[in-house]
Amino acid sequence: MIQEIIKNIIRIPLAKYFRVANIFEYQTKNLLETQEQVLLSKLRKNSETEYGKRYHFSEIKNPKEFQRNVPIITYDDISKDVERIKNGEQNILTSQNPIGFVTTSGTTDKPKFIPITKDFLDEYINSWNLWIFHMVSDHPKMPLGKVLSIVSPSLEGYTKSRIPYGAMTGLSLNHQSLISKMFYGVNPKIFSNENTFARQYTSLRISLEKNITMINTANPSTIKMICEMGNELKYSLIKDIHDGMIFSGISQENFTAPLILKPNRNISLARPDLLRLFFASIVYIDFLNPLV
Repeated sequence: MIQEIIKNIIRIPLAKYFRVANIFEYQTKNLLETQEQVLLSKLRKNSETEYGKRYHFSEIKNPKEFQRNVPIITYDDISKDVERIKNGEQNILTSQNPIGFVTTSGTTDKPKFIPITKDFLDEYINSWNLWIFHMVSDHPKMPLGKVLSIVSPSLEGYTKSRIPYGAMTGLSLNHQSLISKMFYGVNPKIFSNENTFARQYTSLRISLEKNITMINTANPSTIKMICEMGNELKYSLIKDIHDGMIFSGISQENFTAPLILKPNRNISLARPDLLRLFFASIVYIDFLNPLV
């Protein structure tokens, strides 16, 4: 009964996504038709681009023709096209000019630059909001707490033609709706810091004082890494929370937003095992290495 009341209350600010959710549910019942419409729509939008003319997008009428006309490619196959886009050339791969580039992690080679258009970002954010809607509907107690969203910087630099590039996780976080941002436990501007340790430690230190009911990250291994950091630096974390400070090795000047930290004398410096209680409310400790 209580969960149903909470669920109905939570649905009020999410009402704007209800229609989108209904459309999506309908489309899942007509997968082939929906996918074909999406494909042909994208082909029409980009038929006059260099890539569209190269593979005759305007002549493609169905998925079979698309399979025959357009080859399966790797990034290397279009890397020269991407370089031209980075240098400011237009109408190469997409009719819309890119609003930025998303960079890969570069684990196998130098980072790859993926051009992002407004249409793509809108689709990406829409799918995220759709997922949030269903998640809240299925887990109505989640919005009663805060979300720890661990991302990389949305802005890492600019191309020669001054087009920004950065991480997709940070870019999507910055473009979330005001409703979604209400649930963040950590100011997204913290993740603009270029130092990975500073971002992760600071987000962990701040979130430990809050009722975190969800962790959001692109890579599940990040959760294990955060827990390991909590174990290794538990004394520093507890002291920082107690004193209202931040780790001495982290400069607050590198954050684009001021860190508002207050002493919490309710936590005991002599009880590092209390850190387990913070994590136990977020993840199943038995699934990971014990923290203490």
